[in-house]
Amino acid sequence: MEPMRAIQENFRFLVLEVTKQIESTVEVIASGATELIDSVYLKDDYIDNLRGFIDSKCLAVIQGASKGDQRTVELARAVDIATNNLERIADFAVNILRQYKYIKDTSILQQYEFRPCFDEVLGALARVPEALFSADVAEALQICRSEFNLDEMYEGRFRNVMTELRAGGEQVEDLVTTLFIARYLERMGDSLLNIGEAILSLALHERLKIHQYWALEETLDVGASEGKGLSLESIAETRSGCRIGKVRDQREGGEGNLVLFKEGNLDKLLEEKAGIEFWQGRFPDLVPKVLGWQEGDHHASILLEYLRGQTFQQILLEGSAAELSAALSALGATLRSIWDATRIDEPVQPGFLKQIRKRLGDVKKVHPDFGDDQEQIGALKVPAFADLLRRAEAIEAELPAPFSVFIHGDFNVDNIIFDAEAGRLHFIDLHRSRRFDYVQDVSVFMVSNFRLPVFDAKMRRRLHRVILAVYRSVQGFAREVGDTTFEARLTLGMVRSFTTSTRFVLDEEFAQSMYLRARYLLERLLAHEGGEWSTFVLPANVLRY
Repeated sequence: MEPMRAIQENFRFLVLEVTKQIESTVEVIASGATELIDSVYLKDDYIDNLRGFIDSKCLAVIQGASKGDQRTVELARAVDIATNNLERIADFAVNILRQYKYIKDTSILQQYEFRPCFDEVLGALARVPEALFSADVAEALQICRSEFNLDEMYEGRFRNVMTELRAGGEQVEDLVTTLFIARYLERMGDSLLNIGEAILSLALHERLKIHQYWALEETLDVGASEGKGLSLESIAETRSGCRIGKVRDQREGGEGNLVLFKEGNLDKLLEEKAGIEFWQGRFPDLVPKVLGWQEGDHHASILLEYLRGQTFQQILLEGSAAELSAALSALGATLRSIWDATRIDEPVQPGFLKQIRKRLGDVKKVHPDFGDDQEQIGALKVPAFADLLRRAEAIEAELPAPFSVFIHGDFNVDNIIFDAEAGRLHFIDLHRSRRFDYVQDVSVFMVSNFRLPVFDAKMRRRLHRVILAVYRSVQGFAREVGDTTFEARLTLGMVRSFTTSTRFVLDEEFAQSMYLRARYLLERLLAHEGGEWSTFVLPANVLRY
């Protein structure tokens, strides 16, 4: 018998046995048929054995599958998740019967009407086999909804038990035990939710939680019956917790179109939406179009135009010299165009040191020694980094930017997309966009190149050439517009970016090299204090690793 067929047959037996366990538990609770309790206990071992057999078969299928048989692997993983959750449901049934033995007056169980809770569980179990092996989205959603129904049922019974306990009745022990029984039923709902989400993930070819599916469904404006025509390919999960994926619409008439789906924290995505709108009025071709938006109390989802091309990071690490040259040329031209079009000659204070202080706690969680590193060698005192920051505050106050422009705000190499075919640059992840000092974007970009964890000598030379090319290009722009404090502000920006980036670098030696560069740059600025800032030049040696 082929492995998946054996898995499918044993899985159906498992569902059947778990269903019998629930039915026997209902019978005991409803009619006091205590003679069934021992049989439930005995069947628990058989269910454990079935679960172990299916687990081992799923593992064998996953390990033995060929590269082109990804669908079988996905099915085996979904079956494995469902199997383990079914076994938990059976365990909860055993736990309920163990609690039943402590009930002195069993009439209290009829008072709290547990049969609707058991019926909800049984109804969901009946859906599981067909939903799983046909990857049926509509049925998976019904299984997931059982968890929400059981939650509501539990909350109602919880409130009633609490009311009776506060009233000081004589059935305190029975009421507490009744609450335990209700709690085990609510936990069965949690396991059913896991099963439903596993089926959804199987249908969409990507791990997905129910709230993420509902966000996807609502944002795309599709019904559950249509969801089977969609496939989701995860791209990333951001440090803020947002889920990002490519959605391919393969429903009838969908033509396989790609869109970008983001789901996560409401405040973060509101910032993202506002950032896109910030750019749309002036540079509509630079940013993706918003195609859909849904928001709840704490989460939101946004559907964006899928921008074709490669990220600047991909081109840096994998592209040809010609592709990198074209991307650099487009970057320089795009930045010049933005800065010329949005420039307002009003001073703005970037506050790089304030940004460092805000993130220094996070840096020290990863690298506890950074910041508090005062030392003394004989008569020579080496001040702590935190002390250098405080001393540099007076310098920063003297260095406002002479004008403001639109900036990206998070100008890392993976937030820039270059479409080589169209010769066009695009920006993504725009939640920090605002009117600000252009040096912020420049310093972030330069350090995001530097901090790439690539240590091959040839690739490091390539990264250095890119960093130096951008520095020279922006240096030329600053001279043209008469920005005489550009070098000093860029140095402060580099201090900020080198320091705060270390919280994302676990390689202690590499992080230390970035941190020491930040110290060195601060010391160079402090050594120039009292001089003309127009004569200060960023020490270019810090750009090489």
